[in-house]
Amino acid sequence: MGLLDEKVCLVTGASRGIGAATVEKLAKEGAIVYANSRQPNNIDKICTELSEKYNTKVKPIYFDVREESSSKKALLQIRKEEKKLDVLVNNAGI
Repeated sequence: MGLLDEKVCLVTGASRGIGAATVEKLAKEGAIVYANSRQPNNIDKICTELSEKYNTKVKPIYFDVREESSSKKALLQIRKEEKKLDVLVNNAGI
């Protein structure tokens, strides 16, 4: 049991550095993690690897936080899939 079992988290700017490390830490603690990047497909592999390593869901979600419409669409997707969002780590470096 992790500290964050079943908590739903969104980490923006998750493709490298602090964002990538945050995604891994949240997954290790049992959270369901949505990892954000602007560039399609660039974090698919790491999300799959972390999902398997920590036996939780780590899902890539691609949008640009500077664009309100794409951010809103992403949040609606998370709400539809998980029914909630417990944690936001706004790490996007813009």
